[in-house]
Amino acid sequence: MRYGLLFILILTGYIITAQEVRFEARTQIDQVPKGGTFEVEFNLKNGEGTGFIPPPFKGFRIVSGPMQSYRTTIVNGRRSSSLGFTYSLMAEKEGTFNIKPASISVSGKTISSNQVKVVVLQSNAPVTKFGDDPMGKIFLVAQTDTNQVFIGQQVVIFYRLYTKVNVENYNILSESKYNGCYAQALDAYREPVLKEKINGEEYSTKVLRKVAVFPQQSGKIEIDPLHVRIGIPKRDPRFRGFFSAFNLRTENISSNSISLQVLSPFEGAPASFSGAVGQFNVGFRMSRTNATTDDALALTMHIRGNGDIKTIRAPEISAPVDFELFDAKILSERMINATDSVRGEKSFEYICLISKPDSYQFMPEFTYFNPALDSFITVRDSFEILISPGKRNSGTRSDNQLEADITDGYQDIEMSTRLYRARYQLSASPWYWGAYILPVLGFLFVFWYGNSPHKVAGDELDYANMARLRLESAKDHLDNKRAGLFYEEVAFSIKKFISQKLQVDTSEFNRETILNLLIEEGLASHPLAQVEQLLSRCDYALYSGKVSSDDMHSTYDQAVEVLSILVQRI
Repeated sequence: MRYGLLFILILTGYIITAQEVRFEARTQIDQVPKGGTFEVEFNLKNGEGTGFIPPPFKGFRIVSGPMQSYRTTIVNGRRSSSLGFTYSLMAEKEGTFNIKPASISVSGKTISSNQVKVVVLQSNAPVTKFGDDPMGKIFLVAQTDTNQVFIGQQVVIFYRLYTKVNVENYNILSESKYNGCYAQALDAYREPVLKEKINGEEYSTKVLRKVAVFPQQSGKIEIDPLHVRIGIPKRDPRFRGFFSAFNLRTENISSNSISLQVLSPFEGAPASFSGAVGQFNVGFRMSRTNATTDDALALTMHIRGNGDIKTIRAPEISAPVDFELFDAKILSERMINATDSVRGEKSFEYICLISKPDSYQFMPEFTYFNPALDSFITVRDSFEILISPGKRNSGTRSDNQLEADITDGYQDIEMSTRLYRARYQLSASPWYWGAYILPVLGFLFVFWYGNSPHKVAGDELDYANMARLRLESAKDHLDNKRAGLFYEEVAFSIKKFISQKLQVDTSEFNRETILNLLIEEGLASHPLAQVEQLLSRCDYALYSGKVSSDDMHSTYDQAVEVLSILVQRI
């Protein structure tokens, strides 16, 4: 009887335990601000589970996880177990979201958890308070000097931490993609810890991150919050006195968002303005000021400032009539990360030929827009250039030399009474008539050859060779990893070839004009799309600065293919 009762109790306990297998999902909160983080836990009780499959977490981003835990407890002889999977999630969108069930396999059978409802609210205040420390406050603020800027103007965003508690460490979880801007992170490691009073309370402050942004388009641009996880030391109550110890508690905080109102500086800009916005120092240098008509002169323009140096184009230079000015070439370009901002340097070179000997005054200029003064600034320089005749210049000779040449053409008349035998009449010779007829035939041949299709093919070959030479120069920039110069040369080679073939002025030659002209020439849709894609890649690389070695190699291969197509079809 005793053993029978014991068997019944054991069997009953086993049945109860088997009935208590549960798979549950839970969170510590049901509401969270946008950008805030929380944890969701999937817990399997009293079962051996395998093949855990999490839900998709739509509307949230996984910050960390899954962190797996396993616990076993025995109370009054009764054994229970728990298998947990914990995720840390960040709310990315406002609204009401249902986290769908997860699934797991137990004893060959798949079971599912319940779904969890989470409401994501609009995030207005970036302040986070810690409930177990009523005096502890910590928050993150995004700051800029101004919210109204111009295209290409540099704006530095400071993400500053304010705290009244000790912070052991921090980790940036996510930040804005800075859509519509070119962004460059600055060095914030050397930023000191300062003291600042807010509403009568003293905080320790430190800049955690600095980012320089250059807006690339007009209108409103939204900078999303920065999300940071911080570690805060917390005393372990289990240890006291000499053996006291600290645990590290983590909290997630978010900054405020920033709205930038971007204006265009091109309205009412002078002709010499080429996109420079900021504060700049400009210098000009001539290779020489005394030369001959056989010499080529070089004008170098060096620009240094805090604007977006990559988007600054070579300005159109106004020169005297006798100057033959060639397209500018980029000699150098670089961006320098300073502690407080990004500085840039860029140099252009203009080659010019002067065909007429004379004295000239050459006045190159560069115009930039200064946002602080809200006005255009033009920097000019002046060069006195003296050009003398070269060896290939025919020029004019002096009167004495001309008189000597005329005098040399006359000789004294010599009187003679000597007799000569009558000679054969030259007009009766076939050589006489051949001397008249052959030049006429030669002229007709030259005229026919000059107007034949062979000449057009020769011109095509010249244009194509010039474009290939430019691509070879781009290949040199590719090999030396000069990304800016590489993309400039690729775009210029394609645009220049099209302009020469179609006889179009390059001063009004943009991407839209190119595509319209190629459509008028009957270029098919597929090669037209290739041209547009290549030019778009070059523009994006020049404006964004985000390129890789693989991108450059594929761009070069595409440029060679596009040039080959254009040579055959236009």
